[in-house]
Amino acid sequence: MKNSVFLLAIPLICFATSSVLADTCIKQKHHTAEYYYGGIVTPEENSEFEMWFGDKKMAYISHNRIVIVDAAKDVLVFANTIDSTFVETTLPFDWANVVDESTVGYLARYQMEGTVKDTGKTKTILGRKSKCVEFSTWIESDGETFNHRDEVVWVTTDLPIDWEAYAKIQRNSLKLMNYDEALVRAFLAIKGVPIETEADVYQKGFSVKSTERTVEIIETQPETDVYSLPSYFKKKDQLSMADLRG
Repeated sequence: MKNSVFLLAIPLICFATSSVLADTCIKQKHHTAEYYYGGIVTPEENSEFEMWFGDKKMAYISHNRIVIVDAAKDVLVFANTIDSTFVETTLPFDWANVVDESTVGYLARYQMEGTVKDTGKTKTILGRKSKCVEFSTWIESDGETFNHRDEVVWVTTDLPIDWEAYAKIQRNSLKLMNYDEALVRAFLAIKGVPIETEADVYQKGFSVKSTERTVEIIETQPETDVYSLPSYFKKKDQLSMADLRG
């Protein structure tokens, strides 16, 4: 199995927008378990991130990355917070507009394929009615399958969502995650914002477990403009592989 293939380090996100005055903020904690491979122990990883949904806008904010999608202006911003750089592109999203020609070919070769299944299970999480969806994704190239990932995701529609704007933002953000067209269509058939995820990622004959848990859902006006970058961020023409890997 191959191990060095691009895998965009953004959690599975079903993007949405709100048509009410207050924005919606979902705060989550991510955990990846410790694992041993090749004589090396990789320690557990813990991080936090926020998803903000406003009037035809979305912002994903973590310690190393910011992604902003403005459906009204047809603009997507991808920022690397480590070196305070960003790329801005128009929608619909196209890799040819943000990476060099050789990387476009590389990403086309290693698109993510997969399946999506609504299990019919339901439960309430943080007071929000949620349903259970099973995702299975992988990359297939030269007759070999790798980067296989199985996820159990609880999604909710129990939020003030403008679903028409949601579909437009979600399609472009899924393309940013390098999903093929069939997988994009499968995801678009599932409405909801993920608020709980359990995943197994299979590499080299072993699996690594990770979780994402929502710790807070609030409807409020952000104290700062979360849908734009600080002025010190520098614009550049193209993303590097380091940007994509996080």
